[in-house]
Amino acid sequence: MRRHNVVLRETRSKRTGDVIRTERLLENDALVCYSLDLVTAPILPEKPRSARSPDSAKTMESARNLESLRA
Repeated sequence: MRRHNVVLRETRSKRTGDVIRTERLLENDALVCYSLDLVTAPILPEKPRSARSPDSAKTMESARNLESLRA
């Protein structure tokens, strides 16, 4: 199995918040040498939200609730 990663930088307008430029910083294609049984994180169907998005507080709260349930 192979894994493909792309790291992008989005530049946003300070006035509107719209993305005005996207740059590819890094692209990597790697052979995965570990068992797929060790992958415990969910596979995301879409790009994760930015840490600055309005929904990030809800996401952080959900993560804290999940951690408290595991403890």
